[in-house]
Amino acid sequence: MIRQALYETRPDMIEQAYNGSSPANPHPDHGNTHDHNHSHDMYHIGHCFDLVRQSMTCKPDLTIEVGDPALGGVTGFGTEHQCINWQQLMDWMRDNE
Repeated sequence: MIRQALYETRPDMIEQAYNGSSPANPHPDHGNTHDHNHSHDMYHIGHCFDLVRQSMTCKPDLTIEVGDPALGGVTGFGTEHQCINWQQLMDWMRDNE
């Protein structure tokens, strides 16, 4: 996380990971209380769906998956994907905090 002035910033993939961490509990900081703002929950859920949309349109996985005629489609199993180096990214974030 990078902090400058009064604003907190972080790479979008960290936000995506946070939002997808637990669909059953989209606000882990709320605990088990029932006294939270439901309209804010709807805003947050919309924000989470928008992050998924952006990840598909801005940086989609372009890995070619071979079809399986027996299935009439692809499964993605056994396909090697080109991924980012998470350790390099985390190191950069730490160094630029």
